Amino acid sequence: MRKHVERQASDGNFGRWLDLQRDMQSVLEARLRERLAGEPPALARYRRAYERQFPTWTGRVLSPRRLTARLRAAGIVLVGDFHSLAQSQRTAMRLLRRLVRAGERPVLALETVPADNQADLDAHLAGRLSEAAFLARMDYLRRWGFAWAPTRGLLAYARRQGLPVLGLNSLPGAGPGALGARDRRAATLLAAHRRAHPDRILLALVGDYHLAAGHLPAALDAALAGAGTATRVLRVFQNHEPLYWRSLAERGRLAEIMELDGGDLLIQSATPFVKLQSYLHWLTFRPWLASGRAAPPDPGELQEDLGPEIDAAMTRIARFLRIPMLSQAPPQVYWIGQADFALRVARASGWREDEIALAQASLSRGEDCYLPDRDLALLGEINQNRIAEMAARVLHGRSAGLRPRPRTLADDFYLRVLSQALVFLGSKIINPLRKSQDMVVLQRLLAEGGAGRWKRRAELLLAYLVAEERFLADGDPDRFVPRFFRLDAEAHLDLTTAIGRHLGCRLYDALIQDAFDRFWLRELFFEPFHLEGSPVRAYFEIMEHLAATQREGSLRRRHTERL
Repeated sequence: MRKHVERQASDGNFGRWLDLQRDMQSVLEARLRERLAGEPPALARYRRAYERQFPTWTGRVLSPRRLTARLRAAGIVLVGDFHSLAQSQRTAMRLLRRLVRAGERPVLALETVPADNQADLDAHLAGRLSEAAFLARMDYLRRWGFAWAPTRGLLAYARRQGLPVLGLNSLPGAGPGALGARDRRAATLLAAHRRAHPDRILLALVGDYHLAAGHLPAALDAALAGAGTATRVLRVFQNHEPLYWRSLAERGRLAEIMELDGGDLLIQSATPFVKLQSYLHWLTFRPWLASGRAAPPDPGELQEDLGPEIDAAMTRIARFLRIPMLSQAPPQVYWIGQADFALRVARASGWREDEIALAQASLSRGEDCYLPDRDLALLGEINQNRIAEMAARVLHGRSAGLRPRPRTLADDFYLRVLSQALVFLGSKIINPLRKSQDMVVLQRLLAEGGAGRWKRRAELLLAYLVAEERFLADGDPDRFVPRFFRLDAEAHLDLTTAIGRHLGCRLYDALIQDAFDRFWLRELFFEPFHLEGSPVRAYFEIMEHLAATQREGSLRRRHTERL
């Protein structure tokens, strides 16, 4: 399935992490080979052409600003999509937003939507056709079958911005020439729309194999020439495995936006493991993922695969951090996306009222829930990040043992921060491309505008980081402490989660850079933080430790612009 890159020196934590990533990838590839009986010959030829024709990397890495300039210079932007990977669709959303923020009024074209349903798509965007009716008219589950939620988000953004959306898909049959016929049909639609609206950039999200030079781009060149329309076509590939391994920079820093020969681009937004894991999840859970229903009818059907999966992720995190683990069965895991469904399951299983309340509260906030006394996890969504976070949460719960009940507002605040930090750290060991928001990023995002709960979260986190920086410099608690410990419940959860992720990202960077001993870090997983004042002391000891390593020059803070 892939060619392994030549192995480089594996010294320090970065080398151990690289070994872990390669091992994870090999195990997953073996699982997929067992599941797949082989691809159809026509698709295999189509894929091989894509692999042969993939452009080479120039060695240049672009900033997001240069990316925006490249997008604006194109008339048509073809974005490659790995359909089972939600991060692919999120990247397309980011590109769309970049164009809008730059003053463009792009047109969004989607392979998700059949061209024959264009009238239904227009009616849905205008609010005249419900989502359920729209999905039924497209026969979405049978004709497409991938998760609907990412497309829902793209359509919602297009509706808010008043952007046209074009359906591209067609089903010309399953013969040897079917894929080529789909390319030609999509090319005809894109060329016609470009000719009718030459002042608007077309951003088309299509399956990544379509981006091979001899596939959709060749058909598009022919269609544009036939229509007498000259336009620059930019291809934006995503998550190409050979270049992922090649582009791994010193100390684990990955190239995000890579320039390819011919001026095309590659965006690395997911690791090869996360990409293939999304496909395995789709193979396992596709009836529910595609339908858009939040809760499957029988959670027992969904335990078998997720319990061992979380156990495997937990074992990998523990092995990397050298955390000893007792021989123990995998946790029970339910995929439950609705709080009322969780309530029915909980009462049928004889849960205590406090356990039921915790599960309801967590799921209603869109969070996952772990009940240590029952060694049972509830997942509101299936993706590798949520699975890795739950693995770290279970590892901390099993290692620390005690479940503290904070006695002060400050302890409650920092207990949640520390828990979130360990969870995010663990998930970054599995998926290093996860992002948190530092001060530079927050300032840029707020300057670009926004509203609602997202803006409040960003403003709170930025205010906290600024206040904390001043507090660490002058030690005056009156300028820092009272303001953040008396927030309402929603703001408290938002802020502690954001601070925890920020801290977890810093701990990961320090670990990968060998800025401190992982044996010191692993002790945090054994700490229950049950004594009064211990969460506060532990948090500021960590902050001082990070500051000291930075002063010594062994830890580089990263304030780089990101997509």
